Amino acid sequence: MKTNPLSLASLLLFAAATGSSSAQEKPADVSPERAGANCARKIELTVPADLVSDSAAARAKLKLPYISAGNQDGLISFSQRTHRYLKDHDVPHIWNVDDHGHDAETWGSNFYHFAQLIFR
Repeated sequence: MKTNPLSLASLLLFAAATGSSSAQEKPADVSPERAGANCARKIELTVPADLVSDSAAARAKLKLPYISAGNQDGLISFSQRTHRYLKDHDVPHIWNVDDHGHDAETWGSNFYHFAQLIFR
């Protein structure tokens, strides 16, 4: 069975935001360091080709792929890898890097910028 790229991406985003690696864990009990480690473990198992296995379909179906990272984020290499893959396969997307880490300031700022684009 083929994995739905949007579901997989949503799962990775949820893992990054909550740090949860199982349903029994409570997000409030997870430290930021552990959240980053959990997210890295999930992301390192996922290569960009798994997220976007069909570039033509991605170009046709994805309306606003948005990838962001803070340049102080220990996980930036995963975002850079995905950005390069999309660029190399001519999948239009927005790539944004700011001067922060894997933190609420980056998430909030990028959510704001993304919301401005989807509500045009």
